[in-house]
Amino acid sequence: KAAEDSESAAARFLAEAGTVPEWVDWELIERGALTFVRLLPLCSVVLFNASLVGGFSAPKITKVLDASGYLTAEQPRAVMRRLFETGRLLIDCCAEQGALRPGREGWRSAVRVRALHARVRRRLLLRGASGGEAWDCARDGVPINQEDQAVTLLAFSYNVLAGLELIRGGPV
Repeated sequence: KAAEDSESAAARFLAEAGTVPEWVDWELIERGALTFVRLLPLCSVVLFNASLVGGFSAPKITKVLDASGYLTAEQPRAVMRRLFETGRLLIDCCAEQGALRPGREGWRSAVRVRALHARVRRRLLLRGASGGEAWDCARDGVPINQEDQAVTLLAFSYNVLAGLELIRGGPV
């Protein structure tokens, strides 16, 4: 029964993820992707110095990163792998026209990240039941919650545009 429920939950998730809202403007998304690729070296500087380092100043996000070990692992290779995974997501989303359309590489990569976040959230919430230190939702909120994800999306989108404008001395 649990497997059936799990499969139907996965099927519902993929169906929902593959449904494109009417308000999506594919031309605008493509314009943003082309801008990102055109300014990739500068975007990388902003992503590292503003988005990534800035994320470490958000205590609730830092707590999740520390508890999951994704960016604070004792083995530098694990940290580098995680950073490369993030870079791969960005490349998958921008490398070819229409990459974010359902079924395409950018879409698949974004779905994998959503699934990863769900697994990490579940693992942290269940940690106390398996003998680890329990996650304190009253103090720290639900790990990888919608607010934290919105902040991360802004850090990896708006902050990049603002940083590019600072570096370039004008609009992108």
